[in-house]
Formats: sequence, structure tokens, C-alpha cells
Amino acid sequence: MAGLLRNLHQHFSVIVHVFLMLLFALPSLTVCAININNPSFTKKSFVDRQALLSFKSQIDDPLGALATWHNDSANFCNWQGITCSKKHANRVIALDLHSKGLVGQIPLSIANLSFLTTIHLSDNHLHSAIPYEIGGLNRLRKLNLSSYSLVAAGKMVPLFAIARYLKPWAWANRFEGPIPASLVNASSLEVLDLGVNSFHGLVPKLGTLAMLKELDIGMNHLEEQDWSSLSSLTNCSNLAKLILDDNKFKGSLPESVGNFTINMNWLWLSKNNFSGIIPSSIGNLKNLTLLYAYQNQLTGSIPSTIGNLHKLGSLSLARNKLTGVIPNSIGNLHQVEELYLDNNELEGQIPSTLEGCKNLPILNLSSNCLNGNIPAELFRLSSLSRGLDLSHNLFSGSIPSQVGTWESYQSWAVISFGKPTIRKSSIFPRTMCAFAIPAIGSELP
Repeated sequence: MAGLLRNLHQHFSVIVHVFLMLLFALPSLTVCAININNPSFTKKSFVDRQALLSFKSQIDDPLGALATWHNDSANFCNWQGITCSKKHANRVIALDLHSKGLVGQIPLSIANLSFLTTIHLSDNHLHSAIPYEIGGLNRLRKLNLSSYSLVAAGKMVPLFAIARYLKPWAWANRFEGPIPASLVNASSLEVLDLGVNSFHGLVPKLGTLAMLKELDIGMNHLEEQDWSSLSSLTNCSNLAKLILDDNKFKGSLPESVGNFTINMNWLWLSKNNFSGIIPSSIGNLKNLTLLYAYQNQLTGSIPSTIGNLHKLGSLSLARNKLTGVIPNSIGNLHQVEELYLDNNELEGQIPSTLEGCKNLPILNLSSNCLNGNIPAELFRLSSLSRGLDLSHNLFSGSIPSQVGTWESYQSWAVISFGKPTIRKSSIFPRTMCAFAIPAIGSELP
């Protein structure tokens, strides 16, 4: 009997021991189960990790920007330049490696980061063709490859499959050839920056880009014989900035210029071959803060409606063939901070209404046919602290005595009346003797 009890006791001890082992092992088993189901161990996030490691292995990193990218690192979401989603754990949504000194081609593995919304690789030493596979990243919203050197001249990779989803799209590269007509299908594009390239030919009719806010095609070799293609942009009801400078555009500016959206605040037309008059409808763009049309072939007079642009901060109509008088309405530009009307054929007197430009630090009216007396009101502008150039005109009479007590020239101003400006009978105030009179340049950025 005693032996039987001893055996039962031994069996019971074994059962209790096994039970206790299972009891203490259960939490660790639970943890293991949780880890197995954790997104950080899913096959999809493993793809992101491997794509990043492959990216590193296929690119030169002389500055060690990718030093944190290695297999031993516990969480790739903490790697340099990587941002992961909060909604989809351990999925890469942003790759920002701008200005990191990277050298080589963009690795194909970047296309495996299927959750990417942002790629920012500007200001590196990347070259060759942009991977076509990037077109499969249908979540991509921001793509910045500025300063990318496209060695394959004339070939622009057809990324327009994703362009309809992209918001900012900044290039500033070395692209050549025509602007692809397929851009008209990029219906959700908000910012299109193709400036500082070598595009040539005609501009596609981009009026279908209903969401477009900024268009920069400046500093290329684009050609237009008239405004017909550009007129379609009046359909872009959100367009705020239009930059067309330094191309080969020709033709007259039509009245339809005034049909641009009321949101328009930048209109940059300089360094082209636009001709004809400045349409009076320009006064409809009442939110303009910048109007640059210098170095064209514009003729006729400055429309009085220019005075409707009360928010204008920068105005340059220099280096054209404008005639007539400076309109009195110019004094309504209370916010203007730079006013360049030089190198035209303007005549008549300087309007005394310029006194209304209370925030004007620089004024250049040189190289015109302005005549009569220089108005004393001009020297009541205490804001003219950067420069005043009235040289090479046909003024008569005396320089106003107010210039002798003018506070602005005593600090920073450069005043230029120039040799042909005032007749010999003029009397210079004593305080102006030996005052330096170099000319103020009209060239703008």
C-alpha cells in the first residue's frame, strides 16, 4: 500500500512540475506569437528593409550619410533620411537624402518602396536615366530631383503616369527636347517647375491642369509665335505664379492676360520678344505682387490701370520701347518696393503722385526722354534708401532744394542725375557737392 502511494505521489509531482513549466512558459509563448504577427516582421516590411539595403549597396556614399543603414540596426525607420507611416507600421513613406553627396544612378530598388509619398534627392551627384519603375509608385505626391544630371540627352522618362497624382514637381535639371504633351493629363498637378533646362519648341496647352498653382518654365529655349497656347492657362483657376522668363516667346500680349485667375500674384515675362502694347486688362490682376516684363519689345504707353495693382511690390518694365507719359496712377502703388522704368522712350514730367509710393526704396527712370522740372515731391520719399537714378533724360530747371536735406541719400542711397540730365543753368545745392553719382543698374534676377 505504501508503495502504491509513493508511485501516485511521484506521478502527481511530475504532473504539477509540467503544469508549472507550462504556466511560466505561457507569457513567452504569447510574446512570440505577438512578435510573429507584428508588422515589423511581416513580409511586406521586410521588402522595404531589403529595398533600402539594396539602395545603399548600389550607390556611392563618400560622406557616410547612409552609415546607419545596416543589417544590425534594429529598426530601419530610425535610419537617416527615412520616415515611416504611423498608420501602416514600418512602411517607408518618405526618402529624404537631399544634399548628402550621393554619387551614381538612382537604384531600381527604390521602386519597391510602394508606400512612398515623398522622394527628395536634390543637390546630389546623381546622373543617368531616372528609373522608369518609379512610375509604379502610385502614392507618390512629392518628387524633387533638382540638379539631377540627365546624361541621356533629350530623353525625359515618362513619369507622367504618376504625374496626375503628384503635387510639387521640381526639376531644374538638364532636360532637352520638347515639353511632353502628355503633361496635359496630369490633372492633379499643383506645382510644375521645369525651369533652368534646355526645353525647346512649343508649350503644350496646359489649361487642363485644373489644380495647377505654380508654373515655372523660365530659362529654357521655348518658342511661341503668339499667345495662343499660353491663353489656355486662363482656365487654371488656382494659378498663382506664372514664370516664363528668358525664352524665345514672341507676339503681342492679348487682353485675355487680364482673364487670369484673381489668385495670380507672380507674372514674370522678362527677357523674351513680346511686342505690342501692355493690355489695359492687366489691371484686373489685383493680387499681383510681382510684375516683371523687362527686356522685351513692348511699345505704346503704360496703361493707367497699372494703378489698380495695389498689392504690387515689384514692377519692372525696363528695356522696352514704351512711349508716352508715366501715368499719375503710378502713385497708387503704395506697396511697391522696386520700380524700374528705365531704358524706354518715356516722355513728359515725372508725376508728382510718386510721392504716394511710401514704401519705395529704389527708383530707376534713367535713359528715357523725361523732361521738365524734377518734382520736389520725389525727395519727400524717405523710403528711397537704396537708390534713385534719373540719368540720361532731358530735365530742365534746378534740382529741388529739398535734396540737400534729404535723409535717405545721407545713409544708403545712390543718386544719379548723369551728365545729360540737368542744364548748365541748374543750381546744385551746396550739400550735393562732390556727391558720387554712379548709375543704378536695371538688371534683375
